[in-house]
Amino acid sequence: MKQTTSNQILRRPTLPFKKAIFFLAALHAGLCITALHAQSLHFSQFGFNPLYTSSAYTNLMDGDYRFNLVYRNQWANVPVNYNTVSASAEMNFFQFEKGTRLGGGLQFQYDKAGDSRFTFMQAALPLSAVIRLHRQHFVSLGVSPGFVYRSFDTRNLYFDNQFSGDAFDSTLAPNESFPRTASFAFDMGLGIAYQFVKNQRNGFQIGFQYSHINQPKLSFFKDGDVRMGSVISIHLKGSAKLSERFDLVPEYFYRFQAASVFLGDVNLQEHTIGMFLRSYIDYSPKRRVALNTGLYCRINPRRNIVAVSNKRVDAIYPLIGLEYNTLKVNATYDINLSSFTAATKNNGGVEISIIYELSRVKKLRKTGTQCPVFL
Repeated sequence: MKQTTSNQILRRPTLPFKKAIFFLAALHAGLCITALHAQSLHFSQFGFNPLYTSSAYTNLMDGDYRFNLVYRNQWANVPVNYNTVSASAEMNFFQFEKGTRLGGGLQFQYDKAGDSRFTFMQAALPLSAVIRLHRQHFVSLGVSPGFVYRSFDTRNLYFDNQFSGDAFDSTLAPNESFPRTASFAFDMGLGIAYQFVKNQRNGFQIGFQYSHINQPKLSFFKDGDVRMGSVISIHLKGSAKLSERFDLVPEYFYRFQAASVFLGDVNLQEHTIGMFLRSYIDYSPKRRVALNTGLYCRINPRRNIVAVSNKRVDAIYPLIGLEYNTLKVNATYDINLSSFTAATKNNGGVEISIIYELSRVKKLRKTGTQCPVFL
């Protein structure tokens, strides 16, 4: 049995406000029923991983600091491990009196998969300008310069030359030549977002991201034609107050990756749509405690040239989470429905996200009036 590493190392894969909210809810039901084609895995909790979704979401928040951590363990039934981590930190550098903000942060993504320990790492320094158009309307422009890195390890791989008859002999030389086992390249992404905030519990946002604009060269064989395909993604999210105790939050995420050598010269698409219900256990001026419960559906249109047997719905996954003031902890579990179910037995991936926001203590403005010392 032979395993190769040369480019065959596998990767895991304004409407009126209320009308916009119910449009997203209806779209969720429609797509899950009609389902397109299927399978490309990324982060499931895109709504709780803002910088992964768009660099324009940098500093688009209520607080002055935001910290985000997401961990994903995928396909537990498969003999090899697939682990992914995303971490980010953001801050508001400066805020003008009219509400326009300048901010930036650090984004880090790390993924390791398979017997080859195929590693993909991405780091960026996202910067953004959040422009307040009106009291309730904001536009954000973001840029995310950084780098991408990938590598593999041949120590756990087996090659034809190491089989003597029917037996494997690890002492035999594999006779495989690898000019390099790691590659590194500059990366660039751009984003734009619009946000409407009616009040603390009603609003919606739309985000757009164009990643890997320069299509980084990441060949293990010093081949300049081996590039990472650029990625376009669109995110829509709304929030509507249903009653004093309940909010409805629908979401839609579209991701398109252009053809590249990594993908076998085919385009990959991904639609994910879902919603969750935020149920308030406590809602007071000093404390806000809520329970999140929801359901999402991931659909991957793919041409038959990839696999005729591909099923249309890649996965469905429930979401459950807890919000305590500015701390949010959520978990999802993918139920795999793709043609890979023979290996996964419908087990997809566990994903956990944590978001925490902080605000600076506002300085008191000087009034120019001196208090009498005897008071």
